[in-house]
Amino acid sequence: MLGDSDLLKLCQETLEKGSFLRLRALGSSMFPSLRPGDVITVESVEPHTILLGDVIFYRQNGRLYAHRVIGKKGVDETDLFITRGDYVPSSVSYINDYEIMGKVVNIERCGRIIRLDTPFQRGCGRLIAKTSSWFYPFLRVAEVAFHIIFRFVRYFKKRPFRTLSRLSTAIINFQGYLRVISSRCNQEWPVGQ
Repeated sequence: MLGDSDLLKLCQETLEKGSFLRLRALGSSMFPSLRPGDVITVESVEPHTILLGDVIFYRQNGRLYAHRVIGKKGVDETDLFITRGDYVPSSVSYINDYEIMGKVVNIERCGRIIRLDTPFQRGCGRLIAKTSSWFYPFLRVAEVAFHIIFRFVRYFKKRPFRTLSRLSTAIINFQGYLRVISSRCNQEWPVGQ
């Protein structure tokens, strides 16, 4: 069995020869772009050809990662890449150009190959790179809201009259609350009669 350092060395030698590297993704930090069990194809690239939104394959602290490039800075004569997993917007890594082993060019999922070098996928990658800091937390909030609404609908189906009664009581109480506030503010608020 290969150890981590042996695997790292084998990956680096394979990519240096100009061959493609195929690996199975294990983590969920790039969900939904990369899912656990997806097979990624990595090809060797020059760091200066990497663009915003590309998914790069790199080594850091003896481990291998595939994350999206969300920024690029030129420091002295080297490039510094800012990467982040799509699903973990708080986890930002700064990668030197010598740590980059290659770029993910294909994702194989359930027998289907998704090419990341098409104009559509490149555009999606750039969009995700620019919005991932707020978009995925928004999706998590939307997911919680969906579950609350789903529970309400399920509860409503089981007890329709009781739920309608509680809902109408809550609306009436809210309208009364608005009337109290508007009278205190000397303003007329548009509330139902």
